[in-house]
Amino acid sequence: MEHLPDYPEVLRRLQRLLKPGGRVYLDASAFREKYSKPTFVSRYIFPGDHSYFCLHAFLAEVAKTPLEVLKSITTGITTI
Repeated sequence: MEHLPDYPEVLRRLQRLLKPGGRVYLDASAFREKYSKPTFVSRYIFPGDHSYFCLHAFLAEVAKTPLEVLKSITTGITTI
C-alpha cells in the first residue's frame, strides 16, 4: 500500500477486480501523515521520494465506497 498513494484509484480497481463477496488482505507500514517520515527512516531505510500508508485517510476513502472493512488491527512500536 505504501507504493499506491492514490487511495480512490486503488479502491476503484479493487471493486472492479473482486468477485462478489471477495476479500482483500492488506498489510502496510502506516504513519499518521502520508508524506511525513522520520529522519532515520528517510536516511537509512527509504531514501528518496516515498509516501507512507496513512490508515485514517485510507479508511475515509473506503467509507465512500460500497466496500466493507471487516477487521483492522494496528500494532505499534513505542520509542523511548
